[in-house]
Amino acid sequence: MFGRAAVVALWLAFGVAPAWASPREDAAFIVGAVLEASSVPEDARTWYARDLERQLGEHSVKVLAIVRLAQLLPPDVAEPHLADLRQTLTERVSRLSPVKLSRAAESLRASEGTYRSERDRGVGGLAVLIVMAAVRERSVEADLSAPFMEEILLTGGLFAFPNPVLKKDLLNDIRATME
Repeated sequence: MFGRAAVVALWLAFGVAPAWASPREDAAFIVGAVLEASSVPEDARTWYARDLERQLGEHSVKVLAIVRLAQLLPPDVAEPHLADLRQTLTERVSRLSPVKLSRAAESLRASEGTYRSERDRGVGGLAVLIVMAAVRERSVEADLSAPFMEEILLTGGLFAFPNPVLKKDLLNDIRATME
């Protein structure tokens, strides 16, 4: 009780608003810091490209350059997956005790969301484990009928089609879904 009274007194004296975050807010902050400091947003495009590779493989089309394919994808292609991942991570992190959440968020706020200091290693390690577990649970569902797919399929040196008829049929199918 004295702690809150002291904070309120300081707030009234100096006009500084106290910062009491709820466990849910702490969890959301931790997840945001972890995703920002990780390669997950960039990796999500590669995951999307891998799913395209799987789906195209069902049509006997081979992807010759997965990294190049990922680079050609629009930056926002994996946004739905990232939003879902963010929600999953927030739910998982929220399962920690409020004290652990508060300490982890405080540590990240103090280091501006990076894992540079010695005390952040525990938080960073925990966050990495949570991200890895959530990523394993989620898969990116690529959409062969997405508007950008026609242009990507016409990119030279990116795909190996078993024959020109299959390429033409696949492109016609994509065009038909866009109309």
